[in-house]
Amino acid sequence: MKIGIDVSPIFRQRGGVGTYTLHLTEQLLRFKTDHAFFLFSTEPPNDSIHFLKKPDVHVIHGSKPYLRYRIWKEKIDIVHGPNFRLPGKGTRGNVITIHDLALVKYPEFGKKRFGSGLAFWRTRKRALSADRIVADSQNTLEDIVRFTGSPREKIKVIHLGVDPFYRPEHHQEAFFKIRQKFKFEKEKYVLFAGTIEPRKNVKTLVQAFAKKENIRKTHCLVLAGGAGWKYDELKELILKEKLGKEICVTGYISNDELRILYSHASCFVFPSIYEGFGMPPLEAMACGTPVICSNVSSLPEVVGEAAITLDPFDVDGFSDSIEKIINNKNLRKEMIEKGYQRVKQFSWEETARKTLRVYEDLFLNG
Repeated sequence: MKIGIDVSPIFRQRGGVGTYTLHLTEQLLRFKTDHAFFLFSTEPPNDSIHFLKKPDVHVIHGSKPYLRYRIWKEKIDIVHGPNFRLPGKGTRGNVITIHDLALVKYPEFGKKRFGSGLAFWRTRKRALSADRIVADSQNTLEDIVRFTGSPREKIKVIHLGVDPFYRPEHHQEAFFKIRQKFKFEKEKYVLFAGTIEPRKNVKTLVQAFAKKENIRKTHCLVLAGGAGWKYDELKELILKEKLGKEICVTGYISNDELRILYSHASCFVFPSIYEGFGMPPLEAMACGTPVICSNVSSLPEVVGEAAITLDPFDVDGFSDSIEKIINNKNLRKEMIEKGYQRVKQFSWEETARKTLRVYEDLFLNG
C-alpha cells in the first residue's frame, strides 16, 4: 500500500497540529511494514527532521497543483490530511483528521465573526468528502456528527499521545534562570499554559487567584504563553484586581522552559471552555503536577479521575481547589500519582498504530 501524508504543518510555525503531524509520522515510519510512505509538503522540508533522511521515505515538496500531480502520478492509495486539508486524492480513499470545531461551535471565539461561516462551510465540505475521519476525542466526534452531518460509522476516535519529553525536571539551576528571566515575585506559583485568548478562559483563573489572599502571600500566578486576541481585557482585569506584581505573563516559551515550569508548579489550572483534546493537563501530569481543569468538552474524557474538574465559570470552585491542593499534602500526593497513571494511557505509538489500522481498513474495505 502506498500511503501519502501531508506533512506541511511540521514545517510551518509549529503548533498543535504540527506537533501531531510530527509525532504521528515519526511513529508510523518506525513500524516494520510493507507499506511505502510518501510525505507531501507545500513548505520547504527541514533537514533537522531526522526521519526525512530515511532511504525508504519519499519526500515531495512543491505547490499544491504539483503535489496533486505527483499523487496522481505515483498512484498513491491512501492520502491523509492531518490538518483536515488534502493535497490530493488517493486511488483507494482519503483520510482527514479533525482536531476540533471551535470556530464552528463557538464563533464568538474567532477574531473575525464572518470567518466562522467560512469555517463551517469548509469543515462540512471536507468532512463529507472524506472517506474516513479521525477525531481526537469522543467529544470531537459528536461535534462532527452534529455540525457536518457525517455518518458516525466513518469517524474513528484516536486519542493523541503524550511526548516522553514531558517528565519531572527538578534542575534547580535551570529553574533559577527561568525565575530570573521572567522575574517571578515568589518561588512558589500556580501555573497556566496556553495562548491567552477568550476560549482559554484565563479570566476565571485570575478571579479565583484574586480571592485567596493567603495563597497570594506565598504564591504568584504564572501564565505561560503568548498573548492572543482580546488580551487587553485580561490586562484590565489584572489591574482592576491590583495583581500586577503577583501575576507573571511569560509570553512565548520554549518546550524546555515549559517542562521546568510544569515540574516546579504547586498546581496546574486549565479553565478552558472548549478543547478538541486538551494536551496541557496531560503534560502537567507527566511532569508530576496536580491538575485542576474544566469539566466541559473533551477535558473530562482526557483527564479521567486524575484531575479536579469544575464548571469553567465556577470561580469559587477553582479558588477553593487551588487552596486545597496547596495546603493538603496527602491530596497533592494522591493526585500526582493518579496523574502518572493516567498519562500511561496516552502514547504516540498507540496513536500511530490505530491510525495505520484506519488506512488498512480503508484500503481493504473501501
